[in-house]
Amino acid sequence: MKAITLIQPWASWIALGWKSIETRRHRLFASLVGTRIAIHAGKKWDVAWFARASAYLTAEQTYRTEDLRRGGPRGAIVCTASVTDFRRVQQIDSPAAMCNCRHGTLYGLLLADIHVLREPMPARGRLGVWDWCGDAAMAALPAKKAQAAESGPGPCTATARRGGA
Repeated sequence: MKAITLIQPWASWIALGWKSIETRRHRLFASLVGTRIAIHAGKKWDVAWFARASAYLTAEQTYRTEDLRRGGPRGAIVCTASVTDFRRVQQIDSPAAMCNCRHGTLYGLLLADIHVLREPMPARGRLGVWDWCGDAAMAALPAKKAQAAESGPGPCTATARRGGA
């Protein structure tokens, strides 16, 4: 299964259903449309998260994010998501992206059908699109979703692939 790494709290916000658009300044993720991907929570925490996202968070979400900062998952796959589209984002997308989409050129992965793993699965993240391997990967998903998420036969490489190819 293809995976992308996000620093925290952005990965957890996807798992919690608060964020459904992941933004980038490049088009390298366009090839992920129509696939199910794993969302990996990196080990780093975005120290500027509040300045970037506070306009899109409720008070309760802000408190929960502070709890995540103290004890949320890091260095682990937290959920999987279906990529329904990849397009240039607009100001109207800001709440779903949890960032200001008005300035500059941003592209968005539109995510749906989020499935949170029962337990975060430790994994080493990488830049770009990478292959998440392991027999236990699908066991963490509900049976129906694990079957749909299988990437088919073939070796699983440990190297990152920019652009999802």
